[in-house]
Amino acid sequence: MEKIICRIGKYDIPVIQQQPDFNVDLLKSNIILFGSSQSGKTNLIKLIINILHKKMKIRNEQIFILDFGGALSEYKNMPLVSAYFDNSNEEYVKRVFKILETRMKDNTKKLGGTGFSKTEESRQPEHITFFIDNFNAFLDEPRYSGYQEKFARICRDGISKGISIVVSASETKGVMNYMNYFPQKIAVNLTDEKYSEIFGRKVSSIGNIAGRGFANITLKDEKKMKGIFDINCPYEIHCSFAEDINSPEFKKHLENKFHGKTVLKYKVFPSGLTEKEYNNLTGKSIEDDYNSLKNSEYKYIAGLDYIDFQKVTVDFKESRFLAVYAKKDFGRKELIERITERLMKSGKRKLVLFDDGRHQLEDLHKKYPDAEYISKFDETDVRIKNKDKPRISAESPIMSRVKQSNPVSEWIIQRKKLSPMQLFYKYVHENCLDIGNNTSKIYADSDYVSPQERSDKIPTGCINTGKDPTVFVIQSKLAYSTVPENKKFMENVLPMLADIAEERDYIFIFSDVRKMADNTMNDRFNSLVHSVIVLDNIAEFVSESGQKTVLSDLDLNTLKADYAKCEFGDGYYYDVEADDLKKLKFIQEEE
Repeated sequence: MEKIICRIGKYDIPVIQQQPDFNVDLLKSNIILFGSSQSGKTNLIKLIINILHKKMKIRNEQIFILDFGGALSEYKNMPLVSAYFDNSNEEYVKRVFKILETRMKDNTKKLGGTGFSKTEESRQPEHITFFIDNFNAFLDEPRYSGYQEKFARICRDGISKGISIVVSASETKGVMNYMNYFPQKIAVNLTDEKYSEIFGRKVSSIGNIAGRGFANITLKDEKKMKGIFDINCPYEIHCSFAEDINSPEFKKHLENKFHGKTVLKYKVFPSGLTEKEYNNLTGKSIEDDYNSLKNSEYKYIAGLDYIDFQKVTVDFKESRFLAVYAKKDFGRKELIERITERLMKSGKRKLVLFDDGRHQLEDLHKKYPDAEYISKFDETDVRIKNKDKPRISAESPIMSRVKQSNPVSEWIIQRKKLSPMQLFYKYVHENCLDIGNNTSKIYADSDYVSPQERSDKIPTGCINTGKDPTVFVIQSKLAYSTVPENKKFMENVLPMLADIAEERDYIFIFSDVRKMADNTMNDRFNSLVHSVIVLDNIAEFVSESGQKTVLSDLDLNTLKADYAKCEFGDGYYYDVEADDLKKLKFIQEEE
């Protein structure tokens, strides 16, 4: 394929007294279309898209459309239109540039230094035509300023790599910086001053007639256009009208040519990704997806990623610790409930909920009333060393007389009012592992806590024992406080629990991770976390709140360039081990 020629109207060339066809070659030149409102510039974009559908096939053409004018929505289902995005979601704009940049890199390798049009057709990758309707809106929107350099790079190098650009604009303001990237200029229904600004030459007035204007010549038919003339001059043109794609004749042509087949379609999310919408977008039910997963009882399908709409799965068998960082009112509570419910679905796991004064795990406790719910100060029995027992050698005759006449119990039970953190320590000591005298003293106020409180199956240190499948949801802000009793949890107890997490089958979900002022606490926590969910704008989070998190090594400039602001239901999943960051739409409850 050496040319992609589109005939879009007629020229009037007085110097040779001819009115040849006005043809443009998409493999030779990018095209910029200028025109006032209702002048016909969008008609020209439609005309080119229609021509591509007549000339090209699924195997050799893809069309990408950014519609900032709102007039091309009917084209999104056309067979060759791979992506149609409007201005409603910035992420889709970023997505187009990511796709095109990736395709540029891939095509560079495939073409091996040869230009696209000079490469054998059998070795050519799919050609892409990229349309932007209302280029001024793209340039004027501050949130898209980061893409302007990417756009210029695609304009500069795209033709040789198989990517052609067609844009329309109503004003020259801001656009003139890009004019060198568009050898083919077309302007319709403008003032003489505007024509002169675009072409750098004076023009003869033709009045404001829709579809009439000026253009330079980038494709000359040597057989029909005899004579010598300046191809860079603006010549009067008369543009053709685009066919109505909804007409029976046009529809019949598409059906006969494509037989219902289309290029790969890049989808868009609904406002909320429910399980029903998940099924519609993926073509299968979420339960079928779970059934296809190995060790599915450890998996949580969080949602679909923004690029390929592939499922994003959190694997708790590989990573026993999940940290969730969230902006207020951004769906964290609902997410934690969904994750917990999926993990508890096996029916074999215990549930421990460590809440704080916000009581955000209360609804989860209502669904699982048998769960251990720790959220407030409470009275409980604690078996501790009896300080009144005589500290006398066992061989002493005095000791022998004490045993016979006035035996004193080695252990006593005290009723104590404990804080939530103390109650959590007590639960860990009695049900998970021996947390040691020094740590247990925090809740018992004693040199030693009786081992009789604990089951024989609970390890001392990290001895391999039977499984005790448990999900811990830690919502409390106390876990991140540097108060001594809280600090010991992060620095001493949590690493001990991590050592036996796989053996005992423990899963830890930190549902609302907070800043930790202490560096040692931070380091200990970060060393354990291998999966992270962020419900916030990633660049803002890393710059403001994420400096001491596992995300702090991510490049801030790259994050700003690659990811748009989040809508409700958006977020990120970061696999720390794989260094893989994905933006996704999380599955939400049906309304």
